[in-house]
Amino acid sequence: MSVCPTGTFMYAVDINDTLGLIADKFGTTVEAILMVNSGINPDNLQIGQSISIPLAIEMPLPEPLYSELELNNRLRLLWGQYAGWLRLVTIFFIYDLPGFEDAYHRLLRVPNDVQNVFFELYGETVAEQSMNLFEENIIIAVRYLKAVKSSNKSVINSLTERWHLNTDEIGAHLVSINQYWTREEWVRLFSVLFDLIKAEILYLLSSDFEQSTLIYDEMENHVLEIAGVMFDGIVSQFPDCFS
Repeated sequence: MSVCPTGTFMYAVDINDTLGLIADKFGTTVEAILMVNSGINPDNLQIGQSISIPLAIEMPLPEPLYSELELNNRLRLLWGQYAGWLRLVTIFFIYDLPGFEDAYHRLLRVPNDVQNVFFELYGETVAEQSMNLFEENIIIAVRYLKAVKSSNKSVINSLTERWHLNTDEIGAHLVSINQYWTREEWVRLFSVLFDLIKAEILYLLSSDFEQSTLIYDEMENHVLEIAGVMFDGIVSQFPDCFS
């Protein structure tokens, strides 16, 4: 695991970046960047790659984006909204209630909220890639709901495979932009999330509201764990970006 050397800060490579452009942006030199990044290939920078940037003598530390508490609250809020709006979508669809489309469109705002957080840290390209993966995650969940209600076993099996593939893609993407996250942990988190989603659908289909409420309590706690893992990784990677 790479560690940002003393007197440096971490930077995620953005689209069209070169070491020369990065050096100019932060008031340093290509040679200085190469000295604190052993093994880096200046001709093969990858979007989202984390590199250490030496601080220029006259250069202050990056201004904090906001406090750690504010970041934690933002992540807890958006993942709590994931669980809450997904539950409403499930209830509206299973019981043929009005409001399904409105709730579904609101649920799809959650990936945009993730994108906004990531944009401030990783740049436009990584933020958009993240949004697309989390949006696909929601689309799969809602299609799975529809397939279960219609008892379409072939679609259920196909969407189950697609969920696990999406989970692998999310894990691979996140560890490629943050060395403090692990692929295994993200795969575990989203695998458990899928188990909870499936259980909630089945209990609501059978009108077992007591069990569905207990499952939702578990889901609330689980999405807060997701938010916590995301928070810890971001603060570890960007310690100077938060007051």
